[in-house]
Amino acid sequence: MRKIVKRVGFSGLLGLAVFALIATSVIPNGCSLLSPGAAKAQVTKCPDLVQQALALSRDACVGIGRNKACYGHVLVNAEAQPNVSNFTFASQGAVADIAAIRSLALNPYDSASHIWGISYLRVQASLPDTAAGENVTVLLFGQTQIDDASQASDVQTAYPDLGNLKPFQAFYFRSDTLSSDLCEQMPSSGVIVQTPNGMGAVSMVANGVRFDVSSGTAFMSARSDHAMSFSVVEGSAQVTAKGVRQTVQAGSQVAVPMTIDLKPAGPPGPPQPYQVTHMPGVAAQYMPNPITIAPPFSGAQCQVAQPASG
Repeated sequence: MRKIVKRVGFSGLLGLAVFALIATSVIPNGCSLLSPGAAKAQVTKCPDLVQQALALSRDACVGIGRNKACYGHVLVNAEAQPNVSNFTFASQGAVADIAAIRSLALNPYDSASHIWGISYLRVQASLPDTAAGENVTVLLFGQTQIDDASQASDVQTAYPDLGNLKPFQAFYFRSDTLSSDLCEQMPSSGVIVQTPNGMGAVSMVANGVRFDVSSGTAFMSARSDHAMSFSVVEGSAQVTAKGVRQTVQAGSQVAVPMTIDLKPAGPPGPPQPYQVTHMPGVAAQYMPNPITIAPPFSGAQCQVAQPASG
């Protein structure tokens, strides 16, 4: 994996709520429930820039097709694949083939400069060629960098049953997981993935962690040498790393420890209810299928980890 350059000027996100394991209490079936002390202070009202930037991005990108990327809101810096020439992706509404993109780096929230990087991707992933009108939508926002890993040998070795991966079906990413949220239900950066309804489980890989999402929406954030969080806000998913698979229902999240180069340092931990105020409910209204964030999952329903069979 190409080294991802850490940016400065962080100004807000989900923080360490997902990995505040030191502040959790254990409940039956191996699940953990975040204690009140793990909650961060919230700003209830969203800044005007949040809704404006999301609305402008949605309107600029609503018509993009399969395997395309769209520049939603400033600033988004794109790097082309080495074999691509005459590549441009420099202004709001710009559209490019995702096969031509090596990486996208989005700028953090900056109200003074009216900057908050946003980009949409429409990815085929494991969807069949015959379902041309159905796509996985990936929404990137804030202090987030994503690199295509569809040709990465470690990913293909770990999950050979996925076959030849489509562009951005596998990727490495990092986001600001330390700063405050912009407002209730709006972290300042992260990745939202939404799969189409009625198409079965769609398989993708992020930072070497496989996730299979069934008619659902997930929110991810990651920090190198710490953890990647995977929260299911609609539907359900299976999350696999290091030979262990966790079933994650809407309203819950798992954390996977990360190495410094953003690869799994261990298996996913047990599902635990998330704090709904830290989930991207505001941005979820700007997905192809607008949703309401699911309430926290009941601890009595938590799943037990299963060995991965493939």
